[in-house]
Amino acid sequence: MSGAVAAFGIVSDTIHIVIGAMLIAPGFEPLLRVIFGVLDDRHSVTAGLRANAYGYLALAASAAVATPVALLVSGTTVDQLAAGYWANYWSRIEASGIATSLVAGFAGWIIVSSRMKVLGTGVMVALALIPAMALVGIGLATGLPHLMLGGASRWVAEVLCVLVSGGLIILFKRKLMYRGASD
Repeated sequence: MSGAVAAFGIVSDTIHIVIGAMLIAPGFEPLLRVIFGVLDDRHSVTAGLRANAYGYLALAASAAVATPVALLVSGTTVDQLAAGYWANYWSRIEASGIATSLVAGFAGWIIVSSRMKVLGTGVMVALALIPAMALVGIGLATGLPHLMLGGASRWVAEVLCVLVSGGLIILFKRKLMYRGASD
């Protein structure tokens, strides 16, 4: 459902609707399985990759299905969508976006490793995982390849930021724990 909500927000160029979509989807948690699996349990890597593939493909599909309805009810044309601020923002990779995603990824991993998951929703708002993947579906539904490819590229960049920051946080935490155990 997050993809459909994101499609309505992106089509209407309305940020608070997209933020709602970011809060609906548990898009950060499946990425945790991947990094934990790389470090400890190969089964977790497979489960994490599967959960991410299914979840994000479902998100893109629901965005694709919702896009024609969103265009119709908002009165937005495909050209207006293509020129929309948020559609273009989340379909580009820029240094400021990467820096924000790395910091948000660090925050998310610190929150998870501190077992304070209730604070994780803020991380999803800072990351562009949901709107970027929604743009893949929107681009498919509207025949706008630059939105589809741009969204896919931004999503991959976001995932890499989360995995890199997560790996560093986990390695740092283990280093501190190991050092504390040997003192």
